[in-house]
Amino acid sequence: AWRVCANCSAFGWAGASRLWRRGYTRSRPLPEPMPTIHHEVIVEAAADRIYAALMNAAEHAEFTGLPAEIGRAEGEAFALFGGRVVGRHLELVPNRRIVQAWRATHWPDGVYTVVRLELHGEGARTRVVLDHD
Repeated sequence: AWRVCANCSAFGWAGASRLWRRGYTRSRPLPEPMPTIHHEVIVEAAADRIYAALMNAAEHAEFTGLPAEIGRAEGEAFALFGGRVVGRHLELVPNRRIVQAWRATHWPDGVYTVVRLELHGEGARTRVVLDHD
């Protein structure tokens, strides 16, 4: 099976996110304020391939190991990691940028974070920049 990257665990994409693996639940809430996350990784795949995998529910489910439902246009909804994370696409620039409002389903209603993924193609490789705040 094709994987978007060998380093997906660096983003917490290999199965459940790092926060769930650390035991954050309704009874053990996230710290406030949420820490800002900035991470960069080089992926051995072209930017268009990574964008397609992130925006295609079947491919997303394949590389995370959990079901996904993903709308394909700005303003549309998504549910990732088996429905543990839900939100809407704020900005989509094919093969270059994905900006989403995310919320974990165990967070209080109305609490969202913003996730920005920038894809910088470098030939057959891509520098993926993740900012989550």
